[in-house]
Amino acid sequence: MDAVLNPEVRELCKAVSQEEDSDRLKSLLDELLTILDERQLVASLL
Repeated sequence: MDAVLNPEVRELCKAVSQEEDSDRLKSLLDELLTILDERQLVASLL
Protein backbone atom coordinates (compact mmCIF):
# COMPACT_ATOMS: atom_id res chain seq x y z
CA MET A 1 0.00 0.00 0.00
CA ASP A 2 2.88 2.41 0.68
CA ALA A 3 3.96 2.19 -2.96
CA VAL A 4 0.63 3.69 -3.99
CA LEU A 5 0.95 6.58 -1.55
CA ASN A 6 3.98 8.24 -3.07
CA PRO A 7 4.55 12.01 -2.75
CA GLU A 8 2.81 12.77 -6.06
CA VAL A 9 -0.37 10.97 -5.01
CA ARG A 10 -0.24 12.54 -1.56
CA GLU A 11 0.11 16.03 -3.03
CA LEU A 12 -2.80 15.45 -5.41
CA CYS A 13 -4.98 14.20 -2.55
CA LYS A 14 -4.08 17.27 -0.52
CA ALA A 15 -4.80 19.57 -3.46
CA VAL A 16 -8.18 17.88 -4.03
CA SER A 17 -9.13 18.24 -0.38
CA GLN A 18 -8.31 21.96 -0.39
CA GLU A 19 -9.58 22.98 -3.82
CA GLU A 20 -12.65 25.23 -3.92
CA ASP A 21 -12.94 25.85 -7.64
CA SER A 22 -15.13 23.12 -9.16
CA ASP A 23 -13.41 23.15 -12.55
CA ARG A 24 -9.96 22.86 -10.99
CA LEU A 25 -11.27 20.16 -8.62
CA LYS A 26 -12.48 18.11 -11.57
CA SER A 27 -9.11 18.46 -13.26
CA LEU A 28 -7.24 17.38 -10.13
CA LEU A 29 -9.55 14.40 -9.62
CA ASP A 30 -9.11 13.34 -13.25
CA GLU A 31 -5.34 13.48 -12.81
CA LEU A 32 -5.46 11.51 -9.56
CA LEU A 33 -7.74 8.83 -10.99
CA THR A 34 -5.56 8.48 -14.08
CA ILE A 35 -2.48 7.89 -11.93
CA LEU A 36 -4.28 5.35 -9.76
CA ASP A 37 -5.75 3.55 -12.79
CA GLU A 38 -2.31 3.30 -14.38
CA ARG A 39 -0.87 1.85 -11.17
CA GLN A 40 -3.67 -0.69 -10.95
CA LEU A 41 -3.05 -1.74 -14.55
CA VAL A 42 0.67 -2.15 -13.97
CA ALA A 43 0.04 -4.12 -10.78
CA SER A 44 -2.34 -6.45 -12.59
CA LEU A 45 0.32 -7.19 -15.19
CA LEU A 46 2.93 -8.21 -12.65
